[in-house]
Amino acid sequence: MLTPKSNNIRRIGLQSPINKMIGVLLLMALSHSTCSQTTQLEGGCSVYSYEESNIMQLRGPQCSLGIGIAMAMSDKSSLSLEIRRSLGAVNYSSSKYGDSVGQSQQVDDYRLLGNFKLDYFPNINPYIGLAARKLVNDSEGMATTNGSSGYLRTSTYYYVPVGFKIRLNDIFKLSLEYDHMLEGKQETHSPTGLIVNKQKNGYGIFGSIMAFNEGWAIGPYVQYWAVDMSDQVLCYGGANICREPANFSIAYGGRLIYTF
Repeated sequence: MLTPKSNNIRRIGLQSPINKMIGVLLLMALSHSTCSQTTQLEGGCSVYSYEESNIMQLRGPQCSLGIGIAMAMSDKSSLSLEIRRSLGAVNYSSSKYGDSVGQSQQVDDYRLLGNFKLDYFPNINPYIGLAARKLVNDSEGMATTNGSSGYLRTSTYYYVPVGFKIRLNDIFKLSLEYDHMLEGKQETHSPTGLIVNKQKNGYGIFGSIMAFNEGWAIGPYVQYWAVDMSDQVLCYGGANICREPANFSIAYGGRLIYTF
């Protein structure tokens, strides 16, 4: 029997980090009386693609909502907190395991950033921070065209984002970011139990160009991730050795942002 999606999300522990981040957002909002603050609301849609070479592919649309709060720490620095959630449905394709349509997927991003202004390059604003990304792909209760059973899978990355926001002119701003992965964790909820693999090497690249006008901004973006093969663990009662293959993913689409 198909387990309700809300129960699946609660079981893998997404609610606790969200509640903590919302608490931090509220504390930042309450400090508005003593600090200069801006709030950013964001929405967007994209096409998501994930691939394990010669094994399988996922592809489908997703849409996101996000909120961010930035507080000025000085004339030349600020601290910002961003939360974003993307929801979508992806199609699974594999020459070995068959095909499946309409797997639910959720991606949550949590980012704490330090932003800076440069005296000698006023059009360039660098930033650095700490971030986490959690992806939930749920095909539990589903079967592929050749009868392979689906399962719940979670993928968590902890990483350091380093980037620049470059003001090109009075309208357009370019954003470029490199994401250095500190650690990745894959949790596979197989029929015989939970399989946990650790990933040590990976990186992400983000780019966007936005057109600004009176608090509004709109434009395209692309997000790319490449992650190396995981460690090996015993699985299926010790009868097999399991590891997460090297993989890459890309999402490209558009965003609409309002800042006040």
